Amino acid sequence: MNNGSKEMTARTEFVNCNICHNNNYKNICTKFGLNLVKCKHCGLVYANPRLIEEEIFERYESPLFFEEYLTALNATSTSFDLGFIRSHYYFIIGLIDRFFAPGKKLLDVGCGAGFFLKIAGETGWNAEGIEISKVASEYAKNVVNVNVYRSKLEDIKFSTESFDLVTMLDIIEHLTDPLRTLEETYRILKSQGIVIVSTPDVRSLSRMFLGKHWAILSPAEHLYNFSKKTLHAVLSEANFRVLGIRNLLIFNPEYTHDKNQFRYFFWKNLHEKIEKKKFMENLHGFEYLDLMLVDEEIRKKIRNKRFTKRMKRSIYRKAKSWLRGDMLIAIAKKT
Repeated sequence: MNNGSKEMTARTEFVNCNICHNNNYKNICTKFGLNLVKCKHCGLVYANPRLIEEEIFERYESPLFFEEYLTALNATSTSFDLGFIRSHYYFIIGLIDRFFAPGKKLLDVGCGAGFFLKIAGETGWNAEGIEISKVASEYAKNVVNVNVYRSKLEDIKFSTESFDLVTMLDIIEHLTDPLRTLEETYRILKSQGIVIVSTPDVRSLSRMFLGKHWAILSPAEHLYNFSKKTLHAVLSEANFRVLGIRNLLIFNPEYTHDKNQFRYFFWKNLHEKIEKKKFMENLHGFEYLDLMLVDEEIRKKIRNKRFTKRMKRSIYRKAKSWLRGDMLIAIAKKT
């Protein structure tokens, strides 16, 4: 994790809230010389002032792509573990198969090294990607061998209704204008097309325990920090019908900017104990089914299945209301 020291002298700009365009906010914390603020009108948490776009794009060409990004996905500068990548994206592939049969057109925005595109192509999707980073897009083309455009989505000018599905996996928090990108996504999706968005949950337990040292709170990279409420709001503002937003019970206590804090040791030990509990296994099963059934039309088809009764058990729903993981995933439709 980069300590962000460069930002102390970098060029910055002030921006209004991306959802409601209000400029009335309160400061939450300061990290690496940049402020995180919260909109007093809609609750969106964002970096303000933030690095200008040129400075942000420069960061994506750093050696961290090889030192951290590829390492975390069990890959090197010249090779990758296809089996590991398959298991990493198994959940997402299963989810999109709920809505479409393979063979449809898919666009992955912010595709990074192109690993998801590789797996989607393996399963029959006609998959393309967009990536702003030169080093990442070249890796995707030359090593992973997938079709990637090096550009911002708004600059490519795809034809209207070009894609059946758009995925935005861990990218919306990096965008300089999430609303504009979602509006462009809406335009290029076919009628009844689906967008799937994953992003960190700013209301995660990890943030509560790790405080400002939680590495997700990194205003040089994560320009926006969404909650379920604000993610729903920005999707709705872009005219999507939100089918559902779910929090996933994924925790990474190691993802902190300061491992000398008592908060870190406390959360790490507590997390280890929680993960050993039987109810956590049940909760993981519950949230998987709940997400797969997020579309009401699918729920109706299997309403009488036995496992839907399990999903109504109040103990699991109550547990999920306070046991919030690090990740949100949203599914929305163009109507």
